[in-house]
Amino acid sequence: MNLNTQKKKGIQLNITSLIDVMFILIIFYSVTSTFLEQPGFDLQLPKASGAETVRIKDNVLFVYPDSSMVINEQKVKIDSLQSVLVALKQNIEKKSLILQADEKIPNGFVVRIMDIATQAGFDELTISTENEK
Repeated sequence: MNLNTQKKKGIQLNITSLIDVMFILIIFYSVTSTFLEQPGFDLQLPKASGAETVRIKDNVLFVYPDSSMVINEQKVKIDSLQSVLVALKQNIEKKSLILQADEKIPNGFVVRIMDIATQAGFDELTISTENEK
């Protein structure tokens, strides 16, 4: 009787390079992610079922229920809004503004803000809403 006493060599997989690739992917994701902080007021945005999701970056004009406004963490009054928007427009490449107004704000006030933004030279105006879902 001939017993084979030699152990068969198992296949070894070196995963060091795989770990390196995963580490680089995690770093890349962390660096390219955008973390957004918004002011502490809770806005009740209007609901829309056909709303398209847009990533909020900069140039967001928040309009609160008491008609106070904040843009890029700076309080703005309606009288000085146009001069603030003109100054802001000079420092950016894409002439777009995101308007995030509370649902309790009268439509006339929102239209007035939109008119001021257009006069200040903003080509693209996005009105922020919430999904109904």
